[in-house]
Formats: sequence, structure tokens, C-alpha cells
Amino acid sequence: MTLRNAELSNADATSRVPFVSSDAPELPTSAMLSTPGVGLDRRTSLTGAKPMMMSSLVVGTPAGDQFDAVPQSLFSALPSHVRNTADAGTDTTISPAVTPADHMFRLIHRSSIRKPRHETSLKTRSNPVHEKLGALRFAAVVQRPAMPPSRIHDPRVAQVDPRKDVGDAPSWVEVDLDRLAENAAGLLAVTHVAGVDQEKHNDGAVLCGVVKKNAYGLGATHVARKLQRTGTGMLAVYSPGEAEELAAAGITLPLLVLMPVTSFDRTDALYRCAAAGRLHLTLHRTEQAEQLDEAFRRLGLKMPVHIHVDTGMTREGMSVDEAAALIPMLTKMPGLKLSGLMTHFATADNDPAFADEQHERFDALLDGIGDALPRGVALHVANSYATLRHRRFHRRLIRPGLGLYGYAQPALTEGEIIAGLDGGDHTPELLPVVRWCSRVVHVRDAPAGATVGYGATFKLKRDSVLGVVSAGYGDGYPLALSNKGVVRVALPGDGDAAPPRLAVCRVRGKVNMDQLVVDLTKALQQTKLPKEAALGCEAELYSNDPAAPNAVHTLAAAIKSHPYELLCRLNPRLPRVYLG
Repeated sequence: MTLRNAELSNADATSRVPFVSSDAPELPTSAMLSTPGVGLDRRTSLTGAKPMMMSSLVVGTPAGDQFDAVPQSLFSALPSHVRNTADAGTDTTISPAVTPADHMFRLIHRSSIRKPRHETSLKTRSNPVHEKLGALRFAAVVQRPAMPPSRIHDPRVAQVDPRKDVGDAPSWVEVDLDRLAENAAGLLAVTHVAGVDQEKHNDGAVLCGVVKKNAYGLGATHVARKLQRTGTGMLAVYSPGEAEELAAAGITLPLLVLMPVTSFDRTDALYRCAAAGRLHLTLHRTEQAEQLDEAFRRLGLKMPVHIHVDTGMTREGMSVDEAAALIPMLTKMPGLKLSGLMTHFATADNDPAFADEQHERFDALLDGIGDALPRGVALHVANSYATLRHRRFHRRLIRPGLGLYGYAQPALTEGEIIAGLDGGDHTPELLPVVRWCSRVVHVRDAPAGATVGYGATFKLKRDSVLGVVSAGYGDGYPLALSNKGVVRVALPGDGDAAPPRLAVCRVRGKVNMDQLVVDLTKALQQTKLPKEAALGCEAELYSNDPAAPNAVHTLAAAIKSHPYELLCRLNPRLPRVYLG
């Protein structure tokens, strides 16, 4: 029997997850959160049915209001199911953001819908007795609060009041931690092989959440705390400094440091974490292993380490041959304990054939070393994309990053996608967790022929009404979206109690350091509102609706960038508002 086929059978119940510390809480790994349709074009029933994505840019209203058209560059980047139902050259239908009535959402454990036990007007509450038993069995009824006309409203949570929550900041970033938990549960769900008795075999993978670079700019401590409470078994960071931040914040999950660390001593800020067995380091070369062995022998510790095998990424990591030689050497190093063997795929998103080649090289290593690999070593190769491709990549542990934050699925092109991804029982619907908002702070008329912004890169073809939004490249909005981006502005509804009407407004001229200009002309004409009505209205720069024309992955595709970059660009000084 080869190692790769025996990797689960070789580990008993206690050694299957060798890196989970004794003081780490036991939490379910298959909980799935079912949410109502949130964002701007989703609907759901209150019967627990899965939300259905509407096949349009936004939901139409009875009046069929027509606002500004979506630019061709953004239209071409939209998902195919959206492109098939809209024309880039025609105006886009815009609708209220608020779904009617009250909304209910349920946390589902093993696909059984629990009846609501608690009611609250703002946020969910969990039963501590149930948490102690290892089952998250709670639900909440969320009442829709009163809302000013300019608010684009998420009905699951209390509305964000910038004056209260973010002070005088002109823009803010909303991070939906409930969606984060749903995405984690969805990724774990697909790792459970259908037909297997989970109580006896527990063949699902362990989730190692990647929270490096401040959780892709979203706030590592908040993200880590949420993941710790939702069945995550480990967290991955890049540097020791990132691990220090999480340890200082009280995170008790094991922390895997991915960069090559070569020294460690008793004065290190991570010493207590290491002494408790919650720190794991990654080996990239044999000399590094020798240096760490010496350091931890002096400290009387046995450091868990993971060997990073370079199978085709050609970045960090050691060659297959070097890894094969190092594995038996580690058994003679008293300061180190081999806890993991890993590789990283370069093209699992758009070239799964090359990912298969890398996987074959990894398997060839396992076949070559045979019984030299110690019992209970965690094998892990799957990033978010590979997790969504096929279960053969899941092994003992998956390392999703972008998928946790809801931006992996749109990037999957070519090749196979995991069975059921388009509607099966174990299908995860990974939804964006980020929404970036600002306000329209100035409105003005501009005549036809006027040029807009630095460099005079845009000339108006008609008399126009322009709005200034207080965000720019100094905040992280890409300069490359000049004359290409779109922003959704929540204009007042038709009546005092009416929900806002969302207008897709194009960015005109170059993006500035702290402001950008949007065209409000058609939106105001269609709504018959005076230009003063737009002043102070909320402007959504990044949407958490995956089908919106200002979704992060759509904007990134329009400028040949990537959601990674757009998220990490978000300036740390922008206030983060954590929902859920």
C-alpha cells in the first residue's frame, strides 16, 4: 500500500490531527450557515430553501427604472450567467436594495434545520450549553430597523451609522464575519466524501485558514476569532510578527508560519506559544532545519515543522529530492518533529492540468519515501482553488485563503470543478465578505465639452451632473479604474418610507488620492430628483454581491488585476466595521 492511500488509515483518532493543541476548543467542522438573500439582487423564502441568484445585474422594480449603463470593460468581466441576460450597450435596471419584510437565517448542522430559539433585533446569539456540547444550534430573527433613504441595507444586521461606528471617516469597510463562517463551513462540507460513515471514519479534511497580511487586509484578529469559533483547526500566517499578533490577541489555534524562520530563543515573543505546542514552522531547506534543531535543542523544546516541497511553483520550498533526503534526517533531530508535508499549486485556478502535474510529483515523493514518513504527518496541498476542483487534493488538510473571503469561485476556469458545485447537496456558495462604502460629498453641474480631472482624460458629451465621492487611490481604490470603474449610489426612494434606489454610476476622469468623480446624470433624470438629493447619499465602491458590476472580482478583471490585490490595497486607516 502506498503512503498516499494509507495516510488516513495510518493515523488513529488522536493522531489524525496532530497539531490541534489540548486546550483548543472542540467545534463542529460540518456546520453550514444558510442565509437569506443578502446584497442587492437576492431573494429567499423563510422555509430554509437555498437562496437563488437572480439572472440580472440587479432586481428589477415594478417601475423598471433605467439608470446608467455598465461599461463594456466591466460587462465583459461579469459572470457568464449575468452576461447572458444583459447587454453592455443598454441601460441597466436598478432596484431597491432592501428585500421586503423581516428575514430569518438558520445555522444548519449536518443539513438539519433548527427552529429559532432566540430573537434579537441586532445580532445572533448562541446557546453556551450547545456550544459546550460542540454543536452550534442557534438561529435569529432579524428585524428590519428604520433606515435613512441613502442606506444600502443588509437585512441581517443592524445598519451601520458612520457617525457612530466610524466617526468622521469619509469611507469605511464592512467585513461580514457571518459570511466568513458560512464560507468556512462550505469549504469543509465538500471535503466529506458522500456515502462515508462520518461518525466512524471522519474523512473530512481539517481546515487551515490563511490569514496572512492581516487576513488579506480585513483584520486578522477579528477574522481569526471568528474562524476559531467555527470549526477551523489551524491558521496560517506568513511571518512570526503576524503570529505574534494573533497569539497576543488570545488566539489558541495552532499557528503555521510559512516564511523561512532560522532562529529562535527564549526571549522571543512566541516562546510561550512554542512551549505550548501551538507554533508550527515551515522548512524550506536542509540548512534551515539544522539551524532550528540546534535552537530548539537548547530550549528543550520539540518544534513541529512542515516541509514545503516545491513541485512547480518555483518560489519558496525545497526540491523533491532534497525533501526525500531530509525526511529521514528529521527523525535524528531531537529539536524538531515532522508534523506536515506540503506543496503549493501555481495554476489551480486556470490551468488544472499543471496542478495535476504538481500533484503527481508530490505523490511520487510519497511513493519514494515509503515508510520513512512518520505516522500522523499531515499532508496538505489544496489552496482554495484546488479545494473546489476535486477531493483528491484535499488530503488531511486544506489551506483556503481567498475562498474564505468569497472570491475564489469566479476565478475558476477550464477543467473540472468538484461534483455538486453547481447545485449538489455539498455545494458551497462562497459569498464575498467585503463591502466598501463612502458618501457623495459634493454635487455640481458641468457643461458639455468640459473635461474631468487630472490630465483631462474624459470630456463630457452632454450637460451633466457630477458627484464627488470621498475615496481615492490613497484609500486603496485603484488608479487603473479611472474611466473604467462603477460605483453604486443609493438615491432616495419614492416616498419618505421607501427604500433607496440604487444607481450604477460610472467613474469619470482619473481617480484622485482622496476622491473620485461619478456621473449622476441619468440616475437623477430617471428618478426626477434634484441634484441636491444625491448629496450625502451612500456610495458603494466594492459590493458584497457577487453579481454586482462593482463586485471586487469584476473590477479586478476589468483592470487585469486580482481580488488579492484589491483587498490588500485597502488602506489600514480605513475603519473596519465587523458585522456578525
